[in-house]
Amino acid sequence: LLRQAGFRNESHLMTFLASRVIAPIVLGIIAFIYANWFFADRLTPMMRFVATLAAMAVGFYLPIVIVKNYAQKRQHSIKRAWSDALDLLLICVESGMALEPSLIRVSREIGSQSIPLAEELTLTVAELSYLQDRRKALENPAKRTRLETVTSVVTSLIQSERYDTPLGSAL
Repeated sequence: LLRQAGFRNESHLMTFLASRVIAPIVLGIIAFIYANWFFADRLTPMMRFVATLAAMAVGFYLPIVIVKNYAQKRQHSIKRAWSDALDLLLICVESGMALEPSLIRVSREIGSQSIPLAEELTLTVAELSYLQDRRKALENPAKRTRLETVTSVVTSLIQSERYDTPLGSAL
């Protein structure tokens, strides 16, 4: 989920895990103080306790909701720019460029429209350069984005490379 939201560093993971621990405690304390300060005469002790537990439950799930929101925004941005990126990639490949230079060019051009897509394409180029298995490097964007359109294009590119068919026809 963190990778889908664009949070790839270890510090992001530590922040997320810490917020899963700290947020329930902080919200529980705030709810306890608020319930005992303002509603002490109107609420029974059991109702104040339940309000504190409810606030703690909200605090536990709040980081997940925030990360899911970031992931959905990122996916929406990638979806919006994906067809334009494919058109640009097809133009580059049909003009005789190889896959990596085409992806670099498309990531530069599409960056003004969708920064997350430009990041994904740049990361894919880096993985194509460093990973021994090109198939794994091509599968990673589909795993990171979890979008059906990205998965289908990645599958086509993998099959194109496996069977030595032209990339232009696969795109």
